[in-house]
Amino acid sequence: MENGTFRHGVPIAIKQDIYNRDGIDCKLCFNEIKEGDKQVHHIIPVSNQGTDDMNNLILLCRQCHLLVHKEGCEKFYNKFYSYIQEIEYKI
Repeated sequence: MENGTFRHGVPIAIKQDIYNRDGIDCKLCFNEIKEGDKQVHHIIPVSNQGTDDMNNLILLCRQCHLLVHKEGCEKFYNKFYSYIQEIEYKI
C-alpha cells in the first residue's frame, strides 16, 4: 500500500486469529472488551510500512485504540512488542 491510497482494513480471518491469540482483554488497559469494542491495532502503522502480519497486530479496546493514536503509536511500541515476544516464546 502506498501512502494516501484507500485501505480496506485487516482481513476478517486475520482479525479472528488475533481475537483467538489475545483473548478477551485489551492488551493496554487489561479490561475485558465488549464484543462491539474489539479493535485490532497495527503496532507499526500501515502508513509507516506496517503489515497485517500477526506479530504487528494487537487487540485493544476502542478507548485504548483511540488513546494510542492520539498520543502516538511509537510511545506504545516497546510495550506491545514485549507482549508479542512473550507470546512467541510460549509457543
